[in-house]
Amino acid sequence: MTSPSALPPTPGQMTDYYSAIGPLVQMAWCDNFHFGYWDGPGDKSTIEQATDRFTDLLTERLRVGPGDRVLDVGCGIGKPALRIAAATGASVLGITISQEQVEQANARALAEQRTGQVSFEFGDAMDMPFESGAFDAVLAFESIHHMDRSVALREIERVLSPGGRIVLTDVTPLTQELPDQADDPNLVSTLFQFDDWPGLVADAGLVLDELTDVT
Repeated sequence: MTSPSALPPTPGQMTDYYSAIGPLVQMAWCDNFHFGYWDGPGDKSTIEQATDRFTDLLTERLRVGPGDRVLDVGCGIGKPALRIAAATGASVLGITISQEQVEQANARALAEQRTGQVSFEFGDAMDMPFESGAFDAVLAFESIHHMDRSVALREIERVLSPGGRIVLTDVTPLTQELPDQADDPNLVSTLFQFDDWPGLVADAGLVLDELTDVT
């Protein structure tokens, strides 16, 4: 990991990264490629229960329903997108820079008989092919730390319809001091401080509604 001044990984690097670790993540962490949400030290929820709970917390904040269009940026193999569609009735399109994930996610949608409601395609969140205002809500679930946040946020703002919502999670350091490991060959993301987010949101032309630390 490195400081905000360093360049984020390229889409090609991230494709290689997830091609390598994706099967391992599934073996160790089920099919949600994100952290879980436990209520406290006494919470005995399984990884699957805790990761689904985190999806549900974000789904509530999307505030979507039947007829709404949701974009899932960095969709992984599709489990959150399908869960959102089932819970809300909204249509969901997921994008990822991994063709392997696209194929797995679409196979999952077919198996769950939701191909008319949920679909997945190859796409770079920092340069999306969609028209301006194409989506009512955007989810970036533990994916934006793999990107240039400023570029990604401006692109997300562009594809949101007026009054649309973006809900995202990010990974932040536990201390005020950012680690400096720019030469680390295992670099997969950059880190920003929690308090940097109001400025990032404003610079992208978005309005901050909620900023919550769920450490």
